[in-house]
Amino acid sequence: VDLTAGDQPRIVIDAAELTFLDATGVGQIVGGWNRAQDHGGSLVVRHLPERIRRILEILGLTVLIDAEL
Repeated sequence: VDLTAGDQPRIVIDAAELTFLDATGVGQIVGGWNRAQDHGGSLVVRHLPERIRRILEILGLTVLIDAEL
């Protein structure tokens, strides 16, 4: 993703095959969100398995990112 191009860049993560999420993965999501925000953009996680969405919800991250099932 080129965050210097376009008006509002979006980072899109396809989580369709994601089966496990630990602190490192959460850190990558937060880092991507921070980078997108720094450039006036957003972060979207698509095809999010319900189990992983629940983890992000418990951590309060679903208010920051667009989590699509």
